[in-house]
Amino acid sequence: PELTFEYQDAKDHLTRVDPRFGVIMDQLPCKPFQGEQNEPFNPFKSLVTSLLGQQISWLAARSITHKFTRLFFPHLPEKLPPPGSTEPKLETPFPTPHQVLDLPDRTAALRGAGLSGRKVEYVVELAERFADGRLDAKKLWAMNDDELMETLVAVRGIGRWTVEMFLIFAAKRPDVLPCGDLGIQKNLCKWFSHDPALAPSIHPRKLAGASPTKLATAAATTEPESPSKSQQGEAQTVNDSAATVPSARTHNGVVALTDTNSSRGNIYMTPQEMEEMTAAWAPYRSIACWYLWSLSDGTGDP
Repeated sequence: PELTFEYQDAKDHLTRVDPRFGVIMDQLPCKPFQGEQNEPFNPFKSLVTSLLGQQISWLAARSITHKFTRLFFPHLPEKLPPPGSTEPKLETPFPTPHQVLDLPDRTAALRGAGLSGRKVEYVVELAERFADGRLDAKKLWAMNDDELMETLVAVRGIGRWTVEMFLIFAAKRPDVLPCGDLGIQKNLCKWFSHDPALAPSIHPRKLAGASPTKLATAAATTEPESPSKSQQGEAQTVNDSAATVPSARTHNGVVALTDTNSSRGNIYMTPQEMEEMTAAWAPYRSIACWYLWSLSDGTGDP
């Protein structure tokens, strides 16, 4: 869908409040918001894909989503190319809600594609809501962020984080701050504890084309590669004035948060703290968060 704002305005604003954004935005295009936005708004596809990927690795989610799709389009190849393959990207169709509801021997077929029993229930209920009009793409597109949140969390299996990802990547809303996302919390701490005169390093797998959500999973299971400094986006000096620190807590206290999060239930900061720290980034926090997801987590990185 077309953006409801100008990406250049977002870049100008973020660079003005923190020049480090200008450096990393020049290094790495923001795919969800930059360039042509030709993919149609398909909330059913976006939400089903999110449901299928819950609580599993992105590689497993990729496989299950493909198996799910092949139930309706058996002409598709049995296996996807491996990640990072140079093969042309497969243009994959996606079933409609009615196709899901009309699938013969539906429960057994969906379980055979790798869905758990609970996920089968979630996907079927979501299909029913779209099929009977309780959910509608045009109505969802016209809702504001709060209305979308209230409408979608009423669906079983869909929580706040899922809706926030939907708002950013499907609805292309510019000012979403996913406070419950551990990767955002962690890299927000690093961003504000890092030397504001130096631009941060971008994760090498992000420069190689991986999505930020893939990186979040990969970082938990694998050690990052050892790229060259140029691949890493080695820290660069920011020529403009240093970023404005939102509060005294930032430099003096935010470093300690990364060491004491276990006492807070593996939470680095509260939603209120995150709102305060990112207030200057509004109304373009979705773009800022996309870049936070892209950052390297090596020693010395933000």
